[in-house]
Amino acid sequence: DFYAPLLSLPGLCQTNLDNLPRRVPYIFTDPALVWDWKQRMASIEGFRIGIAWQGNPEHKGDRNRSIPLKCFAPLATVPGVTLITLQKNLGSEQIEQLDGLFSLTDFKGVAEESDGWLRTAAIISNLDLVISADTSVIHLSGAMGVPVWTAIPTSPDWRWLLAREDTPWYPTMRLFRRRNGC
Repeated sequence: DFYAPLLSLPGLCQTNLDNLPRRVPYIFTDPALVWDWKQRMASIEGFRIGIAWQGNPEHKGDRNRSIPLKCFAPLATVPGVTLITLQKNLGSEQIEQLDGLFSLTDFKGVAEESDGWLRTAAIISNLDLVISADTSVIHLSGAMGVPVWTAIPTSPDWRWLLAREDTPWYPTMRLFRRRNGC
């Protein structure tokens, strides 16, 4: 009976920054899978930070969005920090290009074929922090209520708003507006 473009719905529903739903988590993963990954990750000491750096290179703004993996090198030198890759598929080739620049824990090949997002969510559940470019990983982390730092371009798309370090979409997320380079 009615038709409305998707991006017109917030206006039609009188949604604004004050009445956005902010209750997290609203995505949960299987507790048994979380426990399984807790056991697998038990030997990883220190502050565990999951990272993802590459979005879809076909995205028209990807050159402003994705981050070269080598830009995480300063973070890798912080005492007590262990970096764990959450990157899958495109961008993973950068791991080999590090050539020993820094250490990165990679669970490559562990049940990748059957449960990719469930596995990623279980790993995220066992992290202290997620740091990423604007990828699906940050949206999953934010929806799970996990602390997440997101690197966004200086002039991002509309959903990240302007001049804010937080986002109304995910209360556990902090935004970092990237300058030139890393």
